[in-house]
Amino acid sequence: SRVYRGVLPDGQSVAVKLLNFSPEAEEELLSEVEIITSLQHKNIIVLIGYCIYGEERFLVYNFVSRGNLEENIHAEKGKPVIPWNERLKVAVGVAEALDYLHDGCNRPVIHRDVKSSNILLFDDFEP
Repeated sequence: SRVYRGVLPDGQSVAVKLLNFSPEAEEELLSEVEIITSLQHKNIIVLIGYCIYGEERFLVYNFVSRGNLEENIHAEKGKPVIPWNERLKVAVGVAEALDYLHDGCNRPVIHRDVKSSNILLFDDFEP
């Protein structure tokens, strides 16, 4: 899948995830929509909507301004590095989100792909 930045008519920035087409993509889309729409936690991204158009499958999320943790931790030479107090905030936020997924939901959710490139950061370094 690929992710693009978009802007809604009201000016809101969004991330549009284009899923690769396959029979499994249909199942992945419906599964992700079902799971994400049932979650309510400050550290879990909000699904705004989804679209099925011909063979195209899209998921639309709130845009996350700082990108992912991997990009911020392994910043290019000359770019600022995340200070330790902000790294701690990220670690606590991720731990709280995982605790919610495992123990706070009606049905526990196992993410299976927790890695720095899948942890998205807002301007205040909240994951």
